Amino acid sequence: MADDEHRLALSRDWIDIIIAEVKTSQCTLNGPWTQQDNQNIHRVLAAIGCLSPDQIEQAAEDIYGPGIHVSKLGVRIRLAAVGRERSEGLSAAHPGVVQLTWEEVLAFIWDRFRRYRRQKTQVNQWDEQGKTIKRLADTSKDAKTFIERALHLMDQPKKGGSPAIG
Repeated sequence: MADDEHRLALSRDWIDIIIAEVKTSQCTLNGPWTQQDNQNIHRVLAAIGCLSPDQIEQAAEDIYGPGIHVSKLGVRIRLAAVGRERSEGLSAAHPGVVQLTWEEVLAFIWDRFRRYRRQKTQVNQWDEQGKTIKRLADTSKDAKTFIERALHLMDQPKKGGSPAIG
């Protein structure tokens, strides 16, 4: 299955690792990804295990700054933010952070469900959120309808107060 190479700026030259922050509102990064003194990025990089211990400090510094680190070994580690709309402030503060809107993500999901319909027929092992988005895709006449319906569901609180999808 093809990845979304354009929006994620994927390259055959790097192994890409993306750490994503997902919001139902505007694209933003929470404190763990921006407050360097807490060293959360250091811990995440150590847990992922893609860099040697002596490379983690520089990588974390790069990620806390522009939001991207490219190692000499061909590993690219980036922050990504998913939200309803892009943030100019986020782009200015962290220019290496990929920002994806929910419309773009949902268009990709719609395309994936349509293009790989045979491969996506058996989804019994998926959680309820995954099954809901699959049913929504199956019952929507086109991508625009699917996106509108999914965005509407995201705005509807489920029990416990969080959005129904996302």
